Amino acid sequence: MKKNISNIPNLPGIYKFISNKNEILYIGKAKNLKKRIKNWIHKKKESKKEKLLVSSINQIEFTITKNENSALILESQEIKLHKPKFNILLKDDKTYPYISIVDDSYPYLKISRKINKKNTQIGPFSNVKSVRKTISFLERNFGIRPCRYDLEKKSIKSCIYYQMQQCPAPCEKKIDKKSYQATVKSAVNFINGKKNNIFKILERQMKEASSLKNYELAAQFRDRIINLKSVVKARRDSLGTNINSDLISLIENDSSILFSILKIRNGRVFDPLKYTVKNPISKSYENVFIEVIEQYYSQNNIPKKIIIGMDSKNIQTLKKISIFSKTKIRVPFFKWEKEKMNELYKNTLIKKNRSNKNNKKSLNELAEKINIGYPPKYIEGFDVSNIMGENAVASQICYKNGKYESKLTRNYTIKSIKNIDDPRMIAEVISRRCKQIINNGKQPDLILVDGGITQLKATVKTLKEHFLNIPVVSLAKKFEKVYSGDTLKEVKIKKNSSAHNLLIQIRNDAHRVALRHHKKLRKKNTFI
Repeated sequence: MKKNISNIPNLPGIYKFISNKNEILYIGKAKNLKKRIKNWIHKKKESKKEKLLVSSINQIEFTITKNENSALILESQEIKLHKPKFNILLKDDKTYPYISIVDDSYPYLKISRKINKKNTQIGPFSNVKSVRKTISFLERNFGIRPCRYDLEKKSIKSCIYYQMQQCPAPCEKKIDKKSYQATVKSAVNFINGKKNNIFKILERQMKEASSLKNYELAAQFRDRIINLKSVVKARRDSLGTNINSDLISLIENDSSILFSILKIRNGRVFDPLKYTVKNPISKSYENVFIEVIEQYYSQNNIPKKIIIGMDSKNIQTLKKISIFSKTKIRVPFFKWEKEKMNELYKNTLIKKNRSNKNNKKSLNELAEKINIGYPPKYIEGFDVSNIMGENAVASQICYKNGKYESKLTRNYTIKSIKNIDDPRMIAEVISRRCKQIINNGKQPDLILVDGGITQLKATVKTLKEHFLNIPVVSLAKKFEKVYSGDTLKEVKIKKNSSAHNLLIQIRNDAHRVALRHHKKLRKKNTFI
């Protein structure tokens, strides 16, 4: 298919393929936009999905950037924003938390899930609870203020943390900026594993406070030295403090790829971060690997060294990417690198096998319990949300092969019911869904509605009115009882079994989506 590309410049930037429905199908970057787009349109297609993509293009939009590096960053941001269905997508809906040191005359700590170049950031961590505990520990033992006030603009009195000797009260200028900032720097060095000078700094600050006869502050520094020494003694770093590397492992998993990254900063080994990578146009494993690494590091800090298990050809391709110009990229060489890479690979493999095994078990058990004869690979969940019948909405969420598919989520605004009547609201939504099924011929293997017998009866009746034979179950919140639409009786499913937990998970997601939509609508109507 030929597209008009004569007006596209030979400059770096990003391009978007758009359908006749004004839907963004694909976003890409290029050093030379014209050459890249021409290659896309005229090259031999590797798969049916690539052919489908090109045949669906109605128009091409492009944005020029200063250089290739800027194009990479903009591409990653746009992919994250629009989530085009033909892009390789690094799914990080559960963005990992960082400890962020806010840039201020009296800096403070907070949890952040986005990279902010103005602030110093430590992480990412795999567990937000550990981040909260770490921040609390640093505030308590280094004397970092827990408040978030702008102390240059607002004059406030010291709080209970000062009385508990956990904060040096910068709000009342009982510690000067230079000393306070040195304390924060000590905390950052400590958590990064640079312990050598911390105790010297704290001891100097203790002596200075003592010489100024500020014995309360001196006692605080003394207690912090004791606490920190006990932590250092308990946590021996297994690696040298000069090691700053990322180890990366990828494993194919059906139509997606599991991407794991192990970060080592100043010898400290963080918990592995795990992502799922979607490969919608079935690109080769090597191409996916390179695109994923590009996408990840365009939004995250790049270490001095990246260690990956790939052949030299692909490593050379990565080295040519501008953002990696100051980074060493190689295969595992030292013994500890091979050991860590092997551990990471095993953990990723365990995740793959456990996920596939658990999903299959849940679906097979569910099929047996509700007696439908086949595992329900495509399940739709419905719930309604309202307050006294006002701002009534409903949600439709989808699970494919036991996994939540956020792109197939749909929200409904209830139109015909103006009073409190959840069963009739469910009936309206199911009726609208039935019309969609009749039009496009796609129907779920199972429908789950949030509620008891009354909601279930309303759903079954509506399906019969539209001559659709789809299995239905309902899940009541009070005792988590499951009811069958076939018998209108309780289904005996063991609590905490994989099938029961799957139904609860689907119901909870449907409830969460409906509640979120209801809150948005209520807020909108409140301010009209």
